[in-house]
Amino acid sequence: MILFAIPKLIGLKRSTEGFIQFEHVLGINPDLFRIFTGMSELIIASLLIIISIKQFKKLSIITYFIVLSTMITALSLEFFVRFQPKIILVIIAILLIIFSSYSLKQLKNN
Repeated sequence: MILFAIPKLIGLKRSTEGFIQFEHVLGINPDLFRIFTGMSELIIASLLIIISIKQFKKLSIITYFIVLSTMITALSLEFFVRFQPKIILVIIAILLIIFSSYSLKQLKNN
């Protein structure tokens, strides 16, 4: 998640170009959306690090729910907003959805 957040937060060309597509379809400021997305990814990465060091059940549930909802949103953006979905991003999002769903189920059963 950190590897995805940094390019967005420092405004690398590949990140800014991708978010311009969202401006045309969603009518939102691409820079604000890019920074919001980068900050969200950084927060998620921080939460994942925290719960991997020390198991806090409630924080783990919140973290995995945030990851799950963020990745569902990311998939929606890839398929319904981006002109041509980036397959690697789709695969990563699906894997994170599976991981989060499994983790939430495990937490529920414990």
